[in-house]
Amino acid sequence: MRLAVVCGQYDVDAMLESMTSQQFDEWVAYYTLEPFGYEPIKDTIANAGAAVCHAFGAKVMPWMILGKDEPKNEVAPNQAAAMFGGSHGGNR
Repeated sequence: MRLAVVCGQYDVDAMLESMTSQQFDEWVAYYTLEPFGYEPIKDTIANAGAAVCHAFGAKVMPWMILGKDEPKNEVAPNQAAAMFGGSHGGNR
């Protein structure tokens, strides 16, 4: 539905019928890298809200503001790069 709105389409079924599966996969990959719609705005507001709370000494995380469950431990990009570099002979 979000893709249809972004593309200015109001008939989702017609839009999907006009796309190949490869085109749809490309849109999914694009959304993974560059989310569109309200999600990026909500994340920005949650991050700003958490920063304000931290400034006043409250330990509030963005996921708490969004009403989501605590995220599972994920590897940060810099940690992943360090692990990859360390296990494959270092930086090149």
